Amino acid sequence: MKMSSLKSSVKRTLGPKNVAYLKYKVSKFNLSKEYNWDKKKYYSNFSNVFSSDEHQLGAKITFNAHQLEKGLSHKNFRVGFGKNPLTQLSKNMQEYISRGYSKENKVYINALSCLRAYIEKHEELGEPLPEHYTKNFNFIKKEILECTSKIGGFDVVNINQKINNRVKDYKTLFENRVAIREYADEQVDISKIKEAITISMKTPSVCNRQSSRIRVITDKKLIEQSLKIQAGFNGYKLPPCLLLITTDTSAFIETKERNQVYIDGGLFSMSILNALEYVGLAACPLHTMFNVKDEVSTRKVLDVPENENLIMYIAVGNFNQENLYCKSFRNDAESITTFL
Repeated sequence: MKMSSLKSSVKRTLGPKNVAYLKYKVSKFNLSKEYNWDKKKYYSNFSNVFSSDEHQLGAKITFNAHQLEKGLSHKNFRVGFGKNPLTQLSKNMQEYISRGYSKENKVYINALSCLRAYIEKHEELGEPLPEHYTKNFNFIKKEILECTSKIGGFDVVNINQKINNRVKDYKTLFENRVAIREYADEQVDISKIKEAITISMKTPSVCNRQSSRIRVITDKKLIEQSLKIQAGFNGYKLPPCLLLITTDTSAFIETKERNQVYIDGGLFSMSILNALEYVGLAACPLHTMFNVKDEVSTRKVLDVPENENLIMYIAVGNFNQENLYCKSFRNDAESITTFL
């Protein structure tokens, strides 16, 4: 018997409802198998505490250095900050050097640049370096002092540089967007938020199913509760507006689309960030990488149903006259590109 005839015979025997149920059970089994495949790949390759190849150590060094950049870009700078990230950065850089990895790598140079900026900030304020800095970086003290690169640390953008955002070409607008974490005291013009959302509706999505959703939060209590759970905005004043981007699982059909929720949500989030820049608002993307407890708490605070996947927050506000921001170095395009 041919396969097509066999399938037809099975359908006639089981009936449409039972066939549909059987397909559902098979898809459920496949989803479990595919998530296990995802888990296996992630566990085998992510930068855990025992990871030590050049890319994995580089990721840890970049993470630690960016923590320093955030502290350096604080309007109310805290002298001697960063004991934990400095200690971790020292440990990771020592291992990086001991394994003979390239000191020409931008990751390594960026770390030196951030450490040099840390020294210069304390010198500018006439403050001594904390013991946890001097103790941790004696092994590369000369390299830090001789570092001339300025790719790491912080910089300042003036509000006047943002006035003409609506007439800038895309390249200029995109290249000059930076994450701003401290905002002017006045409330955000909600019409600008609405305009940014309208612009972002052009974002591509799989089969045009448009799964992205957005919540515009201006209630101070909700913002405070949300960011307390999120725990990545500590030390800053609450933003006047907080956006939550989610994607709706019900827009997806097959088990192989299990990760598409994050692709569609990520694309929409980038569109929102660019659109906020276009309308002249300051913004900063904030992760929603939660454990189960924090995710459940967030859903309860903001009344987010289970079918919506948390993608990210975006803190939004008006620019101050002068705005400090992390330099956040970028790799060269050539270093990430493969031509086949």
